[in-house]
This record gives sequence, structure tokens and C-alpha cells, in this order.
Amino acid sequence: MDVATVEEHGKIVVISINDAITIQNINQLEKVWDEQLKKKPRVIAINFARVERIDSIGLSHLVKMSRNAIIKETELILYSLNTPILDLFKIARLDTFFNILIESEFKDKYLTKY
Repeated sequence: MDVATVEEHGKIVVISINDAITIQNINQLEKVWDEQLKKKPRVIAINFARVERIDSIGLSHLVKMSRNAIIKETELILYSLNTPILDLFKIARLDTFFNILIESEFKDKYLTKY
């Protein structure tokens, strides 16, 4: 199974991660990220619906991806985080750093608009 699948909705890209975000697959995920960021979308949304765990390497790479998005003037959205992962983001105070939404909020705010 691929680490992620990509859907394009005009200038909005949705990357659905199909596994945990760990040191074992972060390079594959970054490759998908870099390919999409090169296209200069207005928004990249990462769907966490299938992500059951994330390690410290995965967290640090998400921060790096966010910084790259800011440089490229692309908005990064994370959505559909399960409770344990959302709690981890809150403990690390990353919930204030990332734009985190539930799936219905993301679809209402971004996919119905464009």
C-alpha cells in the first residue's frame, strides 16, 4: 500500500495518509509532499483519518513541512485526527501551531468554496 494518496480539487490538494507517520515511512511521505508543494497549490490538506500513530520523527517532519508551506505561501490544514493523536498535538502545544479541523469543517470551509 502506498503511504499516501493524493486528490486534487483545483488549487486544493488533499493528501490522505494511509499508515502511521514514523521514521520508517517519513521519506516516502515527504516525497509526496514535495511533489505536491512544487505545484504551488493554495491549500494542502493532510487527512489523518487512517493514521493511528505518529512518532517524534513524524512530528518534527510535520513542523518542517509547515515551514516549507509558509515559505511557498501554501496553507496547510490537518484534519480528521483521532483522539490520541489530537491529544499528543495538544500536549506538545502543536494544536496552536497547526490549523487542525474535523472533516466536516474542512469540507465546508475549503471544498465547497472552490
